[in-house]
Amino acid sequence: MNARASTFSATEQTGHHAGSVSMGQSPASNRVLIVDGDPSSSLSDLIAQLMPDADITVLDHYLQALGDIGTLGPPATIIGQLEALAEDMEATLAAFRQLAPQSRIILIGNPGSEPLRSRALRLGVDCCLMQPFDPVELQNVFNENDASSTLTDKSESHKSDHKRH
Repeated sequence: MNARASTFSATEQTGHHAGSVSMGQSPASNRVLIVDGDPSSSLSDLIAQLMPDADITVLDHYLQALGDIGTLGPPATIIGQLEALAEDMEATLAAFRQLAPQSRIILIGNPGSEPLRSRALRLGVDCCLMQPFDPVELQNVFNENDASSTLTDKSESHKSDHKRH
């Protein structure tokens, strides 16, 4: 398996100073974990632009992400591709919620994935954006969530706010 994993601060993308991640924080307020098996994806570039202080880790597969969380602790945000979760969605999301209960989970889906999107929202995903989406929509999701607050109270508002996507 040709696994791709890269960790970089937004400084490498934007020239801004990125804060360090403290292992004692739960979740790390500036750490973003992106699960994206598409090496041509520009999702990490978009996140670096939207969150210049982010400490971004990009992994190929959800199992790698679970290992990363187990080793480094929960990130503030987990972003992934909706379709990649299709076969094992319940187990994967349950594992994320067990290992990173306060991390926000954002999934990005392709047109035609509405049944998967609905299922993901029912299973506790905080937001599911459908492509193409305006980067402002993703920025709004980041702005709506304070990493120090519990997502349980906000998950219902995310479900209703982002149903149109």
